[in-house]
Amino acid sequence: MFSYKGLSSFWFNFVHCRYFKNTSACAKDFISRLFVRDVTRRATVDDCLRHPWIRGPDGDDVDLRKLSCISISHIHSFKQRQRWRRAVELVMVCNRVTRSVRLAINQATKMQRTIETRYDPVSASVEFIKLADKISKQDSRISLVVKKKRRRD
Repeated sequence: MFSYKGLSSFWFNFVHCRYFKNTSACAKDFISRLFVRDVTRRATVDDCLRHPWIRGPDGDDVDLRKLSCISISHIHSFKQRQRWRRAVELVMVCNRVTRSVRLAINQATKMQRTIETRYDPVSASVEFIKLADKISKQDSRISLVVKKKRRRD
């Protein structure tokens, strides 16, 4: 989820990013003019429309946009790493939920209380969402997306 704090602390460097190694200097210049924190120094709409990368060739100029290419293999590898990261995050959430349940069982046993073991899908999903939300607030590295199942009629 985007927030003002996250956007205002955004920092980007094309030098160390392997995804932009085939991107032209003109395209990088255009993007870097948009990623300026100070609003007064950021490119306006008119500046963007007058930028050579958007405007295209003028007379003898080479079309700089044709020099920029997007590598499909880079996009695929990015998607694969993103899927892998989501799977790891899900395992982390499951481990934390298991740890929390074990802790609750141990505490209830020490206090000589009974433990509710009946499974109720409605309350279980509500409790899981509450617990997952609590866990994701404690650890900002975990971003949990809960999707509702679509019912087919």
